[in-house]
Amino acid sequence: MRWFNNTRYPAALAAVLASLAIFNKLPAAAPNVIYEAFGTFSKPPISGSDLFQLQGQPFSIKVTASASMAPKHSGPQWAVYTPLSMTSTVQSGLLNVPITIASNAASIELQGHTSSDNFEFATPIRLVGLPMTVNATVSMPAGTFTNLLIHPFTTAVTLTPANATLTYSDATGSTTLGIIGTLKTSVQAPAASQSIGLQ
Repeated sequence: MRWFNNTRYPAALAAVLASLAIFNKLPAAAPNVIYEAFGTFSKPPISGSDLFQLQGQPFSIKVTASASMAPKHSGPQWAVYTPLSMTSTVQSGLLNVPITIASNAASIELQGHTSSDNFEFATPIRLVGLPMTVNATVSMPAGTFTNLLIHPFTTAVTLTPANATLTYSDATGSTTLGIIGTLKTSVQAPAASQSIGLQ
């Protein structure tokens, strides 16, 4: 065939194969760890007027972090990771439809102590058009973290108002709600590498 008889093409093919060999030696992308909580907010609120009537309503939230991410700030027993992407769905007593919320400025703090592990989450959001901040704190059994890196939990955590709360704050004040539900982690494979385009 004429294609193989032209000396230019074997040279081009060799260059492509060399590029593929280099590409195959690149380190694999790190997986993502998904921190996912779901359940309902307790009723009545622990404190505050609950302006958005979240008490007794269902919610779900997912925070995504790369396992290769280094902490933004850290100490001997704590590490903060930010910015992270977050998606959430909440139901408000003010509306008849679920509200979807997203943020690319979320943060988590992992705290490892002798008696317990603590997981803290914070993010700015807009709810029904109003800016506010959300902070959640979960106290978990010691050993839930294998370390203070972005790793899956050793087990899922049952959430109750005794060990898990969420506070949302706006210009008018703040409300703290207990949480009833589950906090768990899962591992998500990185997006497939893009194939090399030949021009």
